[in-house]
Amino acid sequence: MLEQIEKDIEALLSEILMAQQLHTIRGLGKIFTAAILAGTGDLRQYAHGRQVALVSTTTITIV
Repeated sequence: MLEQIEKDIEALLSEILMAQQLHTIRGLGKIFTAAILAGTGDLRQYAHGRQVALVSTTTITIV
């Protein structure tokens, strides 16, 4: 079941250009990329990284 979820996430991410760009960052895997996009939405809505950092500190929790 977990393998199927990972495949589904991978398939969805392959359709999102921003996800493909994020995945090029070393150490940033597909699950974490999905978590970033789930928590922040379309990253193009932010003028710079500081805005993303502000949103992500309130919506993304890494356990």
